[in-house]
Amino acid sequence: MSLPTLFIVLALHLAPVSPPQNAVAVVVHPDTPVEQLSDDDLLRIYLMEQTFWNDGTAIQIVDLRGNDESKSTFYDALGLQPRNLFQHQMRLVFAGEATSPEKVANPAAMLRGVAETPGAIGYLPADVVDDRVTVVAYLPR
Repeated sequence: MSLPTLFIVLALHLAPVSPPQNAVAVVVHPDTPVEQLSDDDLLRIYLMEQTFWNDGTAIQIVDLRGNDESKSTFYDALGLQPRNLFQHQMRLVFAGEATSPEKVANPAAMLRGVAETPGAIGYLPADVVDDRVTVVAYLPR
């Protein structure tokens, strides 16, 4: 492969990937030791089967209150029903096996909550994301 071709291949490989139209970005606190998460990873986290990151930091789920388009997109993409998931999470919280998700009012509060809370994970419209958080997935895929 010629040098110019190699540079083109590298540039295409390293170019930022644009999120799909109307996508939801799954975001984590910038110090979280993860670069991307699969749907299975997200399910384990939101079902509270995985409660710590690989470095031992507790995972803090941040969730939107009420009905928001990004909340619907997130839950639909993972095949979850918000009410059923909430009941499941609360059983684990009351049993002392997990920490209650933080509930926020809107995507701006979600962005702020994830950016300011070590170990936090949340979701928001892709066009709201800024450099205070790290994107680990876009949904739907």
